[in-house]
Amino acid sequence: MLPSCFTYRPAAAATLMLFSTMPVLAQTDNNEPSDEIEHIEVVGGYTVAERIDTATGLGLTLLETPQSVSVITAERIQDQALDTVIEVVQNTTGVSFRALDNVRNTLQARGFDIQSYQIDGVPLPWSLAADSGETIADVILYDRVEFVRGSTGLLTGVGDPSGSINLVRKHASSRDFSGTISVAAGSWNNLEATTDVSTGLNEAGTVRGRVVAKYEEGDSYLDIFSNRSSVLYGVIEGDITDNTLLRAGLSYQHNVPEGNFWGGLTALYSDGSPVDWDVSTSTSASWTRWETENSNFFANIAHTFDNGWELQANYNKLKYRKPNVRLLYVYGALDKDTGSGLIAWPYRSAGESDLDSLDIQLKGDYQLLGNLHEFVVGALYSKQDALVQVYDVISSDPLPIDNIFT
Repeated sequence: MLPSCFTYRPAAAATLMLFSTMPVLAQTDNNEPSDEIEHIEVVGGYTVAERIDTATGLGLTLLETPQSVSVITAERIQDQALDTVIEVVQNTTGVSFRALDNVRNTLQARGFDIQSYQIDGVPLPWSLAADSGETIADVILYDRVEFVRGSTGLLTGVGDPSGSINLVRKHASSRDFSGTISVAAGSWNNLEATTDVSTGLNEAGTVRGRVVAKYEEGDSYLDIFSNRSSVLYGVIEGDITDNTLLRAGLSYQHNVPEGNFWGGLTALYSDGSPVDWDVSTSTSASWTRWETENSNFFANIAHTFDNGWELQANYNKLKYRKPNVRLLYVYGALDKDTGSGLIAWPYRSAGESDLDSLDIQLKGDYQLLGNLHEFVVGALYSKQDALVQVYDVISSDPLPIDNIFT
């Protein structure tokens, strides 16, 4: 039954059906029908023209790539005000996440955890997942984020059925001075300042530079939670010859979430009934923090031979630090009437890891048996050292909370 505000008109409906099924023919100058078909080209606002290496290393277009691919461009990141990796994931088709708390998350695609990550197409044993909390890393220094759903075993070792994430850095491609500066303010005392400037460093523009910086701080709807983050990125590119490009740069990120969760809220009372927590409730303490520092020095050189073949070499040095992690875990059986039954467990640790990796690739195409074939061969070497110090709690006795509601 149609709503009263609509009136069904059979004559009008029949006319509409008649016009919708009539063929549309292009008209010539003499008003006679023509067999020519009118072409309409639709161009998306958040597309990329570049060929991607994420899936196979062959530099394929999105259409040629055998897996499903989603690309989140810098323009879309800016338009939607996406700050972190997890916010990009939330806006990507076919990729999901599972929040362990308000700092740590695991990422999934096709029902499996994503374990494969790349930076500029180079595989790195660098985890964005639960233990490091790097899903809150800022994406301001990346030109785009590529998601390949499905195995990328040609580049990332044993094929993982979930997918791979490739973080593509911003390059210094502008020969002229250009850039943006923005300042933003929001609810919960959130403040943000960002700048992105690039320019040629010599008259010919064969040497170019780019600097990206961002500072953000603010509170949250969650009690006592706040976060400060700083990002600095610089890159220099030089055209050594017409066919050789040298690029080197450094990035630094520093995140200081304070009053952050470790784990979640108790969902049920001891009698099995659900707990109706306020949205702002937190079981954290003012002294908790999950401070992280991440620095990355990189250099790469690309040379194109006269026959069109390309040789690339990439070096990455990553240093990751957790200088002072202090957390509080709350668990137990909560009594509905007294608010007792929960236990607090404090945790403190410090650690760091160093990674050195070198990747070399040679790619090109050749004719064989009347067909054009594409070829890529490469090698990757990486070494990672890690050290974590975990402090023991002075007393092994449980620390009961008398009344969680007060």
